[in-house]
Amino acid sequence: MTNAWFSPEFADSLRWLSFLSLLSLLAVYPLRGRHRTAMHAIWTAALAVGVLCLGAMALGVVAGQPRFVIGPLAAIGVALSVAFGGTFAALRSAYREAELRRSIAQDL
Repeated sequence: MTNAWFSPEFADSLRWLSFLSLLSLLAVYPLRGRHRTAMHAIWTAALAVGVLCLGAMALGVVAGQPRFVIGPLAAIGVALSVAFGGTFAALRSAYREAELRRSIAQDL
């Protein structure tokens, strides 16, 4: 077993990062067709952080890290990957539909 990557106190504060999944509530903007670049950037970055945390968790399990290291990484990874990964296709679809509505309105 290797030394812990971080302290138990830091691990407790790290769990709060899983609340970043609440950023998925910004999904109202794609329905209106607004802030496309910002929303894609937020979704991609949050999904990348989630996947990286899951990867770090897997490395921690293999390296024999204590539970207080594995737990927060798992919580953050699952929360972000599910929230943003599950809605990424809907985000892209909403922007496509908004673009179609905009082009139809311009043609009229």
